[in-house]
Amino acid sequence: MFAAAATSYSALMNALAAATAPLPQTTTRVFVVEDSELIRERLLSMLAGMSSVEVVGHAETASVAIAGILAARPDVVVLDIKL
Repeated sequence: MFAAAATSYSALMNALAAATAPLPQTTTRVFVVEDSELIRERLLSMLAGMSSVEVVGHAETASVAIAGILAARPDVVVLDIKL
């Protein structure tokens, strides 16, 4: 009986350790579309300081953005809504 309890306890502890293990660090791939050079550069600078973000491209026009987005396949596009 003690062996079964010890095995169950061990299995429980292993499951708990696996459940609370740190998740692997993942990065979010971002493409920035902004026609204002000043704002675009500030956004890129801000995103570059974030360890969980990878900037995969940027553009200042919609036509350049479409080609870049299709090529880079980002997770997120930061888009100027007045572009």
